[in-house]
Amino acid sequence: MVIGGDRDHPRGPFSDSLQVLNSGLLPKHGIKTVYLSCYPEEHPRISSDQLMRARAAKLAVADAAGLLVGLVSQFCFEAGPMIQMAHELRYQGIIHPLRIGLAGPTGPAILLKYAMMCGVGPSIRALRDRKSVATNMMAGTTEGLLMELAKACKAEPALLIGGVHFFTFGSLSRTVEMIARLEHLEAENA
Repeated sequence: MVIGGDRDHPRGPFSDSLQVLNSGLLPKHGIKTVYLSCYPEEHPRISSDQLMRARAAKLAVADAAGLLVGLVSQFCFEAGPMIQMAHELRYQGIIHPLRIGLAGPTGPAILLKYAMMCGVGPSIRALRDRKSVATNMMAGTTEGLLMELAKACKAEPALLIGGVHFFTFGSLSRTVEMIARLEHLEAENA
């Protein structure tokens, strides 16, 4: 995952992920696949136009370097913005596979903390307006999002959603347990 962040003062020699890609260091050290970030909602510090231009530049550099490229979305709490983002990527001619970012099961306080830090935009309203969304994050919300996304993928394979990426926020074991539970349910319903 090549991600630059949006700090005022970068740490280290690179100020953004495009510089990392342009450095040639990744292929030089045997890295053949990279994932780049994308945002289903507005970023609080970077305009949508800037994000779109930066993504196009990164894709061009990575493709020219012969790297296999995938996209990973920032997490959000509603399926609609994720599906809309997939539509927009495909409309722009971007055919790289997309992994949808989802919050793994965690407590509401941690979830809000990371949502604020990570630039999760309008869907943070879902947490403020419907506190049950945050409270139920450990239960059905992520599972419900997965079901909505699976339904969209089945209805529109051209979205090229190739999987999910779970942001575990330090709750790796609970995320693994949730995935195992979902796999078990899927096997039962097959």
